[in-house]
Amino acid sequence: MTCKIKEIHLFGVIYSCKQFSAIEGMSIFEMDSPHPCVILSNTHVKTNKGKWKSLSEADNVNKYVVDKMGVFTPLQVLNLLVELVRKENFGFLATWKGVKVPVRFLSDSKQVQSEYTTPMLSSLMNENKASLKELEEYYSLEDSFRMFDMLSMKNVNEALSNEAAQARAANR
Repeated sequence: MTCKIKEIHLFGVIYSCKQFSAIEGMSIFEMDSPHPCVILSNTHVKTNKGKWKSLSEADNVNKYVVDKMGVFTPLQVLNLLVELVRKENFGFLATWKGVKVPVRFLSDSKQVQSEYTTPMLSSLMNENKASLKELEEYYSLEDSFRMFDMLSMKNVNEALSNEAAQARAANR
C-alpha cells in the first residue's frame, strides 16, 4: 500500500488530503497539540483559478478555508477540516486491536531506545520489512501498524512453536 490521497468536498471548497508517511504520522501522533498547519501539511486546497495551494502555510489557511455559502465561520470550517484529516490519518487507531502477546513472552528487562525513532518503526527497519526511505516516503502510518502487526504475529507464533517443541522434548 501507499499513502492514499483523498479528495474532500467541504462547503463548496475542494481539498486534496494525502496521508502522512509512517515517519511523519508517528511524529505528529506523538505531539501534544499540533498546530492546524501541521495537521494540514499534506492537504491542498483548489483555488477558484484551479490551482492547488498548500495548507501548510497559515496565509493559505486564512484565505481558502472558508464556507462559500457563508453559514459557518472559517474557524468552524478549519476545525471540521482538521478533524477529517485526522480521521484520514489516525482514524484506524480507534478500532485497532493488534496482536496480543502472551504475558509469559514479555520481559521486564530494560530496553534501549532511540530518541530519534519509535520501537515499532525501528523493528520494521531492523527486520528488513521497510527501509527508512520507504517509511519516510511510501508507507502510511496505518501501513506501518499493519506490517508491525504481521511481524508481531510471526514472532508470537514462532515463540509458541518453540514452547510446544520444548514441552514435547521434555516429555520424552
